[in-house]
Amino acid sequence: MSQSSGHVGPPRLVDFSCRIQEPDNDSSAACLLTFELENKEALSNSSNGIQTMETFKIDLEMQPATLSTLLDGLGRIRAQLSSVANKK
Repeated sequence: MSQSSGHVGPPRLVDFSCRIQEPDNDSSAACLLTFELENKEALSNSSNGIQTMETFKIDLEMQPATLSTLLDGLGRIRAQLSSVANKK
């Protein structure tokens, strides 16, 4: 097994942006999300344990129906967490 950096888990969210794309004649409005993520990796060929940070962006376009479903689901999760927190 090779030597690892000890970093286990998902990439770290560095920044995000959200904007609304206005509809044109052929399409409906859309929500455009951009996530900037950072992933720490150890250089596999380095003997001195130097680590590098890899930064990358993910762009996501959501149609109104998808966004509505997502927000509805998040609202339900919030209500469930609130219910659990109030029982204590």
